Amino acid sequence: MMGAGLITPPVGLCVYTVASVAKDAPLEEVFKGALPFLIAILFVTFLITLYPQIALFLPGLMENDRLFSCSSDLSSQLFNGRPLRSFKKR
Repeated sequence: MMGAGLITPPVGLCVYTVASVAKDAPLEEVFKGALPFLIAILFVTFLITLYPQIALFLPGLMENDRLFSCSSDLSSQLFNGRPLRSFKKR
């Protein structure tokens, strides 16, 4: 939503920057050019609100360790089935 705030008035920092660089383009024309991007941002926000699984798909893969697992019994090979012990303070 920050992207939407940067291309809409009254803040519209990105739009004002483009308008100051392109001296021959009026501010209204630059805002009209940013309108498709605003529509896309709002559409994606609406879509993720309806279906949060879209945004949670990759984090779900990492949580279930399917993405980074080398072998199914790697932890048992490394630690012989025992949990890691913490270091003792001296």
